[in-house]
Amino acid sequence: MHDSQPLRLSILGIVAVALFTALFSRLWFLQVMSAPEYEAEAQSNRTRSIVVEGPRGRILDRNGQVLAHNRESVVVTVDRATLDAADDRDEVLARLVDELTAAEVDTSVDAIEEAIKNWNGDPFRPIVVADDVNPELYFTLSERASILPGVGVEKTLVRHYPNADLAAHVLGYVGEINDRELAAEADAEKAYQLGDRIGKMGVEQQYEHHLRGTPGQITFEVDSMNRIVSIRSRVEPKPGNDLWLTIDADLQRITEDSMEEEMLRARSEGDFSNDFPITAPAGAAVVVSPRTGEVHAMASYPTFDPNELVDGVTSLRYSQLGVEEVCRRDFYCPLENKAIRGNYPPGSTFKIFTGYAAATSGLRSPGATIQDPGSYTLDPCTGGRCTFYNSNNSAHGSVDLPLALTVSSNVYFFGVGEEFALRDEIYGDRPIQEVAERFGIGSRTGIPLPNEAPGVLIDPALKAQRHEDNPDVFLEGRWNVGDTVNLAIGQGDISVTPAQLANAYATMGNGGTLRHLNIALKVTDPTSGEVIQSFGPRDVRDLELDQGVRQVITDGLVGVTTRTGQHRGTGAVVFDGFPHAQYPVAGKTGTAQVTGKASSSVFAAWAPAQNPEYAVSVMIEQGGYGSGVAAPITRRILEPLANRSIHGTPLGEADLDIDIEAGGAFD
Repeated sequence: MHDSQPLRLSILGIVAVALFTALFSRLWFLQVMSAPEYEAEAQSNRTRSIVVEGPRGRILDRNGQVLAHNRESVVVTVDRATLDAADDRDEVLARLVDELTAAEVDTSVDAIEEAIKNWNGDPFRPIVVADDVNPELYFTLSERASILPGVGVEKTLVRHYPNADLAAHVLGYVGEINDRELAAEADAEKAYQLGDRIGKMGVEQQYEHHLRGTPGQITFEVDSMNRIVSIRSRVEPKPGNDLWLTIDADLQRITEDSMEEEMLRARSEGDFSNDFPITAPAGAAVVVSPRTGEVHAMASYPTFDPNELVDGVTSLRYSQLGVEEVCRRDFYCPLENKAIRGNYPPGSTFKIFTGYAAATSGLRSPGATIQDPGSYTLDPCTGGRCTFYNSNNSAHGSVDLPLALTVSSNVYFFGVGEEFALRDEIYGDRPIQEVAERFGIGSRTGIPLPNEAPGVLIDPALKAQRHEDNPDVFLEGRWNVGDTVNLAIGQGDISVTPAQLANAYATMGNGGTLRHLNIALKVTDPTSGEVIQSFGPRDVRDLELDQGVRQVITDGLVGVTTRTGQHRGTGAVVFDGFPHAQYPVAGKTGTAQVTGKASSSVFAAWAPAQNPEYAVSVMIEQGGYGSGVAAPITRRILEPLANRSIHGTPLGEADLDIDIEAGGAFD
């Protein structure tokens, strides 16, 4: 037994040596081998960094007028860590509410607590609890910092649109980034984080990466309670680039004012169209350059003030402005840019494409005449609707292509449609559609704005496919003669956007070059003014038009605005007194019938007729005849341009009291 004691002591000694060896090895590893790593961790435990957004770049019109910039705003913030560490936290919040209430800020302790609770951004970034407050609070709260621990007051930059709702749909607005947008921008060169602002619509969204400033960074030293002790380093943010638009702010203002005033006039007169009251609740107008594809004005009504959205709005208010059912029912969706999203039947403005198809295919020469008794009956007619009528059943007598456009003879184009349909073995099953497609109908214009709609250009294949996909909605898949007859005058299942129609007329006006529309001119450095990127014309295709037929169509459209007497143009009364000699307008009225509502008022034009500077389209929902609302708006847009004065004389109330004689052209 005594012999085993030395053995046990030896074993204990070995174990002790092994334990001490392991301990010293671990200490050596921690203090020597891992020292740099733990030093870095210790350093990070003592410092915290926050990212500071860079000032957003300005948006200017083509002449340098500022449409969006940043203004100084005073915001009240709360540092959660400092506030929570305060012994009298509840009293601090109560005193803060008293100060804010005295400065006419509507808030409460509960509201501030809710803002703190819901904050999900950088925990070291102060939480804004009151924004855009009276600047006097900057000094008041700064002086009382000792009794308001954790409460801060800062001067910051916020997005501002100095012209309120001018060009709102083009500009868009900015708002706080959401989770979906943050994920989409995960690899962005200028990094984002929750709480940052991002473009939500219009060019603010489309050119976000140009406009966004380069973020800066502030590194703080903090104590064991995560309270800021000092600033260790600062990298200043850099402003974003300036964006110059093709928009002319003065022309934009004339376009918007003309729309609003003419629509108000139409509503106040209490007239009816298609047995329904003219309410003119919404619409759009677009002015483009046929020479470059630049958009000089783009208006959508009703509109909104983007300043209202910068700091966020209630869910109810957003539903009224946005695209939810309450908006569509009661407010006609002010946030929707109807110039690129609105789908409207073009009505008789489409006749120039039908006429071109007839004249260039050999179906009917431009000089060939037909008798227009005011109605047209299909022969043979195998069921359904057989007889179609002119507007107001007006009889125009002997008409050829240019006169048919001038007086808007439906009968002439009904005949073209029926002939094409009955002779499809010669002309194919979509001769009109093929011409319209070449002018961009049924396709997006390519304008650099989000969510542009392509419109609808119906043809036999699309009709059959729709029926096959959804027979409960599209009840018939067979293409009928009446479908081509309807299409020939821009009715039936066809829709265009105002931008699309303006671009198509610009293409006919410029001799046949279809271009993508542009909304931006250039991007410049905010400090030096150096051009970083410019945006020139973007040609899609040269249509190689038959210039003789194009001239015949132009003559017919000039007659719309100038011809008087027996075969008076449908827009001649509206354009009476216009300076036609130096600025002839080639235009076309359209009255697009809509089931269960008053007809839409449409007008499209280019001017001057032979070497156009501008093309215009105006579409007013439930506005009645094209000559009633859309044509007067177009005149008010073009007249100051014709007079070489952007402040040209608009139509007065007396000029708008138009009495159309019995038997005259209404379309």
